[in-house]
Amino acid sequence: MLAGADEFVADGLVPTGAFVLPAAQKPSQAAPAALANPAAPVYPAREKAALALKAYNYLKVDAGRLSPYTAGWLKKSAGAVPSGFSVVDDAPVAVSMNTRAGVVGVLFFPVGKNPGRTPTEEQFAQVVKAGNKLKFSSDLVIGVSPWGMQGERDFLPHAQGVFDCLLGAGEGPGFAQSISGSAPGVLWARPDTSGRAVNVIEIMELPTRGQAGNWLEGITFKASLTYLEMKLAPDRGMIGIIGEPPK
Repeated sequence: MLAGADEFVADGLVPTGAFVLPAAQKPSQAAPAALANPAAPVYPAREKAALALKAYNYLKVDAGRLSPYTAGWLKKSAGAVPSGFSVVDDAPVAVSMNTRAGVVGVLFFPVGKNPGRTPTEEQFAQVVKAGNKLKFSSDLVIGVSPWGMQGERDFLPHAQGVFDCLLGAGEGPGFAQSISGSAPGVLWARPDTSGRAVNVIEIMELPTRGQAGNWLEGITFKASLTYLEMKLAPDRGMIGIIGEPPK
């Protein structure tokens, strides 16, 4: 199980990973010190951090992404970060996992440097370099992006031949899978932006290294985007942590 960007309430409050005072708002004498000083972050409620820590540890995430801001919030308010999570800022972070089918390499992309979190061409090159390095030791290479739909679409031609899957996040709609003509070897999926659904990708046949591969739905993979509706039976272990859902 992988967890990408914008998983936590702290990410929604501060999407760039650090507290930023809106340009139109000037700190006044009455403003809290944290607002006047971006180095003193404004964190969400302490109890939300404790719940998040318990819930994500229960989920047993294999590899997840934390912004420095969210990591600071969890450490300060809950005393730790969830197991399996890495802090990702302005450089890509690679994680390798041994599975029964082979080695899965996961690369968490850095936050985009352009306004709106979109990436630069230099970041494209940085991620491709890190992805190529990961490819030599992996049977499957997955890129996890916080760049939004447009940034990911722009990156797809660069991803061809480097990444086998691209899991997105940020602005834009969610979908179970998409295969672009500019990058037929990259299986692209995006989550629901409101966190109401779970993406599941089943790899039925690993890509063949050294060949230009095309993903074939129903033959080499299956993909779904399952919405978490009330008709789905809740997990009782999770209910024990976060409480009963609203009626």
